[in-house]
Amino acid sequence: MAPAVASAEVKRTVKSLADLGIKNLPVNYVKDEDERPTVAYNNFSKEVPVISLANAGAAAGGAERAQLLREVRAACEEWGMFQIKDHGVPTELNSQIMCCSQEFFSLSVEEKMQYAIKAGQFVGYGNGSFINDDPLMDWRELYVATCSPSKARDIQSWPAKPLHLR
Repeated sequence: MAPAVASAEVKRTVKSLADLGIKNLPVNYVKDEDERPTVAYNNFSKEVPVISLANAGAAAGGAERAQLLREVRAACEEWGMFQIKDHGVPTELNSQIMCCSQEFFSLSVEEKMQYAIKAGQFVGYGNGSFINDDPLMDWRELYVATCSPSKARDIQSWPAKPLHLR
C-alpha cells in the first residue's frame, strides 16, 4: 500500500528553491555522507549504461532477449539507471513529452498537491518529502499515471494543467 501524502504543510521542492534564486540548500535538504547514494563511478555522465532495443522486437529470439535482460539487470544493479536507444519513439513525441513534463513540474507546489497520491494508491503527484512527514527533504518529484492497459486509465483524475498531459 502506498503511503499517504501529507498535505497539512506544503513543503518547498528543490526546483522551487532554485526558481527563487536560492544558491545554497537549506540543511534539511542535505543527507549525511553515509546516507547518500553511491555509485562505482565518479564520472557517470560519460558512463551511464546505454541499452539498445534494436533487436528486442517480437521476432527476437531467446538469445537476444536473454542478452537484453542481462544488460538491464546489470545496469540496474550497478547503476540504478540506464539510457535506452533504438526504442522507436519519434523524436517529436519525446520533445512533446518533455515540454509537457516541464509545464507540469513548473506549476506551484500547491497546484501539484491537488493531484497528490492518495493513501492506498500509486498514481498521482508525489515527492519523497511529503511522505511520512520526513523532516529531511527529498530532491525528487514525480507524477505517476496508469496508461496501460487502457481500461485502467482514469483520465478524469489526471491534472487539468497542462492540457496536453491528458
